[in-house]
Amino acid sequence: MNTRVVVVDDDKEFLAELQDILQASGYDLVVVNNSKLALSKIVESKPDVVLLDLKMPGKNGFELATEMNRAFETEEIPVIVMTA
Repeated sequence: MNTRVVVVDDDKEFLAELQDILQASGYDLVVVNNSKLALSKIVESKPDVVLLDLKMPGKNGFELATEMNRAFETEEIPVIVMTA
C-alpha cells in the first residue's frame, strides 16, 4: 500500500508540479486547492500525512491545522507546513 498524502495549497501551478513529483515517487496523492473544503477531503481520504500551505485566502493553514487537531478523525494525522 502506498503512502497517502493530502496536499492543501491555493497555488494551482505549485500543486500541479508537486503532484507530478509525488506521484512519480509512488505516493497516493489527493490535492485540494480550496482551504474551506480541505477538512472534509482529509477526513474522506484518510491520509498518512498532510502537506499544508500556511498562507491561503479564506481559511489559512493555521486555522485548518487547529480544526484538524480538534477533530477526532484527524487529530492523529501528521501535518507538514509549507509556505512561500
